Amino acid sequence: MKKILILVLFISVILLVSCEKGIDSTTQTNPSTATTSSESTISNEITTTSISTLQTIEQETTIIDHEAIKSNVEDKIVFYKTKLIELSGLEEEMIESELSFNNNYNIMLLSTSYDEYNRDDLPEQVPFVYEGNGIDPEFIINTTFTINEYLAVLDLCEDFEEDSFMETSYDSFNYLIKTSVDGDQLYIESYRFYQDSGSDVFWADIMYFDMVDDKMIFKYVRDYNSSQHSIYYDEFSETGDAISIALDADNEELTYYQVFDRDINMTFDLSNTSIGGVYMNYNAIDGSIFYCIKIGEDESIIRHSIRYGSPTQFWYTNDEGEVYLTWNLYSASGWNKCRIYSSADDHIFMDDTEVLQDFTISISIQDVYANARFTTTEALFTESMMNLSDYGLYFAAVTYTQLQLDIDYIDQNFLSIINEYGLSLNMSDNYNNLISLFPFTSDSTVIEEISD
Repeated sequence: MKKILILVLFISVILLVSCEKGIDSTTQTNPSTATTSSESTISNEITTTSISTLQTIEQETTIIDHEAIKSNVEDKIVFYKTKLIELSGLEEEMIESELSFNNNYNIMLLSTSYDEYNRDDLPEQVPFVYEGNGIDPEFIINTTFTINEYLAVLDLCEDFEEDSFMETSYDSFNYLIKTSVDGDQLYIESYRFYQDSGSDVFWADIMYFDMVDDKMIFKYVRDYNSSQHSIYYDEFSETGDAISIALDADNEELTYYQVFDRDINMTFDLSNTSIGGVYMNYNAIDGSIFYCIKIGEDESIIRHSIRYGSPTQFWYTNDEGEVYLTWNLYSASGWNKCRIYSSADDHIFMDDTEVLQDFTISISIQDVYANARFTTTEALFTESMMNLSDYGLYFAAVTYTQLQLDIDYIDQNFLSIINEYGLSLNMSDNYNNLISLFPFTSDSTVIEEISD
């Protein structure tokens, strides 16, 4: 209606000016009575002003389709959620089932009953297949849960706007959330707040997705402040490394860092705890070998743990002279029968003669493993013990010589391995180095706003 009134006004002004010009030209022919330059200027100004007013009114009446913008953001979120699940090798139905799972504990009655099997009747072991993508399934499950929450929250937001914080409530949380899409880039920044027994709980999540050469990049920062203040950063590249960082913001020495190193097909992680000691894991991506060591205050190794194969073939742990051993009995010869008890240790036999009577044995038909465990000391641990020849069996999947070579390797190289990843045994320095890798940080002013 405003446009019509302006248009009528504009036409009326033009007609008025035209009529005035017409009267002057018919009643006076003297050149001195012709239209002056000032009159022409006034006419032009009126015309320009009228057009400008029309354009402004037209812009003000442009309708923003908030639902279409929201739908575009939601579609992009679903796309990347699906992509993450595909790359993890998990099934979405399994993840959804896990998220809604309620623990139900069955009471097992103690019993001395057992089932007896010939070895040839036991199910065959199948080696685990590694996807080699560096994504932790538990991380994917938790991230999927958060993304599902985002979709539910966005559905509640009316007059949706991109790159602007919107406030709503969902599942006991007060939410501030901001999203934006630019081509393949998706950015989500959310803040969650609630009170737990009188204490304020803040969760800040910042996610960034992009596609480069049809390969996904995912960066995820979390800043969680409840009973303790912890910050996390996870980065995944479909073609590059995957890294995971966890830092205790209350105690700036407690750190955890892991990198999935595609170049050498190894994973490396370094961490410490409040009870002391630095822990390093250095594991082959294909599961062929796992090194785990604990480093004492004098920078020497005080605990070795080396595991071979997946499923495990042999596991050696030396904790300050106390030695713990695990064998995979599928890889040992000299037995042909077993008894599997419902609620007690299992036993193995050669015909009717029981062997490995001093060992703790556990066999599972369903999960397909047959493990024998034994505890000794470093002084008593020998080659004949490791190959089980002391007990009438024979085990050669991993040799004593190979184990000693691997112990020597990690002893001589653990410091250089740590240094290769830009870290040291000074965990306070590591904390500062790792926090500098965070691409985003939570906004304290937003946290203050949502808590008011």
